[in-house]
Amino acid sequence: MSRIPLGALGENGRYSLVISIFVVVVVAALPGCEAASASVTGTANGIAFGESTSVYWGARYVVVSAVELECDELAWVEQNYDATAGAPSEFDTSLLQFTFAGELIETGTFSIAQGAQVQATIVNIDGGAYAESNATAGTFDLESVADEGFAEGTFEGVTFEDGVLDGSFTAAWCRTLKP
Repeated sequence: MSRIPLGALGENGRYSLVISIFVVVVVAALPGCEAASASVTGTANGIAFGESTSVYWGARYVVVSAVELECDELAWVEQNYDATAGAPSEFDTSLLQFTFAGELIETGTFSIAQGAQVQATIVNIDGGAYAESNATAGTFDLESVADEGFAEGTFEGVTFEDGVLDGSFTAAWCRTLKP
């Protein structure tokens, strides 16, 4: 291996070398080209979620929004909602919410049902009107989760009173989702 003395590079050469090293370090530190997304087939409660980029995880939750929402707009997400209190948020959305019984999500394959390790709920907020529907069956498979990174998984046969949802997701970590 040949060595080139830094003095032989001249001032412009040293700047080019420093910039090149900086670019290599920054690019190596970037996470993959992964982005939050979900692909949901089927309808439930008259809602077709389709493709979404508003997909987040945090604490015990994985959420897929049918409308564009930022992480900071999800501080209202809870394990249980009080229907008599009205809409839990001022943001109009249809949210597919997977809730783990424990305080944190974990990898594995789980049955979906009320009182099970994972519950699935559709929360629909429209102009202050609030409706909630809980799934009675289905399977949720959380394949991977990276601390403050992405969570990836699939769900199948998530059965609501008037429809079934299947899909896959890559969810971005959201600091406002709290146990």
